[in-house]
Amino acid sequence: MKIWCILGDGELVEGSNWEALFFASKYNLNNLIAVLDLNKMGQSNWSAHSDENEHNAEIYKKKAESFGFNALIVDGHSIEDLAEA
Repeated sequence: MKIWCILGDGELVEGSNWEALFFASKYNLNNLIAVLDLNKMGQSNWSAHSDENEHNAEIYKKKAESFGFNALIVDGHSIEDLAEA
């Protein structure tokens, strides 16, 4: 069984999300699929990291890989792309 977790870029400003990804990596939770949503929106406004560099998918990919994740960049508007990942 796979567990899907969607993390918004507004939430990724919080250290607890990165701690959770570290925990998942440390304990080899290989059934976890974390989807990082980079839409620049927080709960009701632009996220604190609205700078273009902070919404660069390659930067997030490298961060996820540093935690041991197999990171892929996909079109989040395409269910087919997400399912194939």
